[in-house]
Amino acid sequence: MIQVKDKSISDMLIERTSLKAEVGMYEKALKELQYLIDTLRDEHQALQLAFSSLEDKLRSAQDENRQLVERLIKYKSKDVDRLNEENDNFLNDGSKKFVLSTFALFKRKKYYKVQKEIEDACREPRGSVEDIPEAYNIPMLETSLPTRCVAKLDAHDGEVNAVKWSPADGMVATAGADRKVKLWDASKGLVVSKGMLVGSNAGVMSLDFDSTGTLILAASNDFASRVWTMADQRLRTPGILLPALMECLKGEHVYLITATRFGVVHKSDCKMEYYMVLGYSD
Repeated sequence: MIQVKDKSISDMLIERTSLKAEVGMYEKALKELQYLIDTLRDEHQALQLAFSSLEDKLRSAQDENRQLVERLIKYKSKDVDRLNEENDNFLNDGSKKFVLSTFALFKRKKYYKVQKEIEDACREPRGSVEDIPEAYNIPMLETSLPTRCVAKLDAHDGEVNAVKWSPADGMVATAGADRKVKLWDASKGLVVSKGMLVGSNAGVMSLDFDSTGTLILAASNDFASRVWTMADQRLRTPGILLPALMECLKGEHVYLITATRFGVVHKSDCKMEYYMVLGYSD
């Protein structure tokens, strides 16, 4: 009996030693993972600072460019004023009156000639509307241009790059250089903010709805395309695509086709959680 208990105790000691070694191994792996997480966090903060610095440089360059354009416009305006003054001096010069009168006479003769040709053309017999072939009878539709602005929105902090109407309801989506996609309800005559979609790391250049209006897709300058659901306004699928022409194909599945200026074509299933690359080129 004592031998059996001694054997049991020795087995338990061996197992205890093994478990201690395993615990030590896991603690070491945990420390390594924690160190890796701290390193990645520091790199992320450094990249964020670099990105903010680049944005500040871009804004300063844009301001400088705007000032240069304004200076150029002022110089051009001065040149135009000087040319106008020289023309006025030329026209007021008495020695040039004969040339001006000759030129005016030539223009008057040309005007009378053109007027006579138009009158002769009007006198020529023309066929009636019934003589026109049926293939050329194109129905005429009345068109009208808007005469006033219905609503004006301060939608984004910077340029507005894209605007899209939802096919399902009166929702309007706008995308801008402030890395945001904003939703507006314009169905009741008044434009009311209905939410803001975030997640892009650069300015959003284009956007589109699917055929049902339940999903919205946006392509941004951070080499990514992202999909949000309209119901909860949450980011659905993280994107890895370059900003490009977007097209959703109708069918059993809803596919997203993107093509970039670098010769890359991607195909994505909007109902799946991954992307499939059809072609790639550097």
